Amino acid sequence: MTCVFFDLDNTIVSKSTGVLYYKYLRRKGLASRRDTFKVLYAFIRYRMNSLDIRALAEKEVSKVAGMTEEAMIKLCDRWFDEMVRHYISPRAREAVNDHRAKGHMLAILSAATPYTVNPVKNHLGIEHGICTQLAVQDGRFTGELVKPYCYGKGKTYWAERFIREKGLRFDDCYFYTDSYTDMPMLERVGMPRAVNPDRLLKAEARRRNWPILKF
Repeated sequence: MTCVFFDLDNTIVSKSTGVLYYKYLRRKGLASRRDTFKVLYAFIRYRMNSLDIRALAEKEVSKVAGMTEEAMIKLCDRWFDEMVRHYISPRAREAVNDHRAKGHMLAILSAATPYTVNPVKNHLGIEHGICTQLAVQDGRFTGELVKPYCYGKGKTYWAERFIREKGLRFDDCYFYTDSYTDMPMLERVGMPRAVNPDRLLKAEARRRNWPILKF
């Protein structure tokens, strides 16, 4: 069995879902202009590979402490319908459908949370979502991440668990991503794919003769 892992931001979705989320909150009066600018600045630093993304994630997750998981699911479902579905890349959709037609197992592998990943996964008919989990107690967020964070080497950790559970081999897997921070995972799979790559990943993909795709 071949498994195909897809990153989310700037791969399946042609924008940063984090930026889209804060724009949505701003539109609904749930975030300040300052909060939105801070997220935009963080996104720029992320694309330049100069951001401590784990520290940022922990800070952002602490803001939802006490919120019910049910409320977050409803909020993100509305957000997806109003803002995200329009940014799903047609080329990404074609790739998903092509792999599905070949009988491949499909999974989104992302640092985003299930509340971001699941609407996209369900919309595209992707079976699995491997992503950052938030700690929940009695139906409410505690304000903490379930570690390890699904980012960098953390993505590889969660992918390895998934691979073992499904009885798969990394050599038989694809991984589509835009980010150099995903190098640990790209080096594990047999068929790495650089999609809309950032500067560092583009250089590495060229050096290693990996396919470079434009979604």
